[in-house]
Amino acid sequence: MSLDCFNQLIGQLAQEVGLPEMKADEDGYCCIQLDGQYTVHLQFEPDEGEVLFFGTVGTLDPDLALPTCKLLLEANMLWLETGGATLALQSGENSIYLQQRLSALTEWPRFSEVLSRFVDQMAAWAKRLEELPDHVQAEDSDDLVDEPLGESGEPKTQIRL
Repeated sequence: MSLDCFNQLIGQLAQEVGLPEMKADEDGYCCIQLDGQYTVHLQFEPDEGEVLFFGTVGTLDPDLALPTCKLLLEANMLWLETGGATLALQSGENSIYLQQRLSALTEWPRFSEVLSRFVDQMAAWAKRLEELPDHVQAEDSDDLVDEPLGESGEPKTQIRL
């Protein structure tokens, strides 16, 4: 794929969503907001002839870092819960990104289909991360109720250092 081909595809995308002409900057980058809420960044990588899609799907709550990171790692396993994309955390700003690198996107129907699936994944992950605090709170209260207690009323499980 060439930058010209990439520009033709994002030009077609702009037409499809009713925007004026759109093309990548000199670095092969552009972004677009789809469905009124999901900003998708598109980066053309000329050396590989690939396109990188990426966008923010949430922010890491420091109080939920462990369950959030566990969820992201489990979802990334063989990309089974991400539709082939990868979830990542950008340190410093605690933003959670969904990203996908693709090649051979030279035809409009395929480009449109892959981008649509990517935006669907963004929406699903934004919702899942938004609902995570409720899910973790429910699990924590279940753990407290289900933990076996010894005769003294203390939990049987103890960690000794």
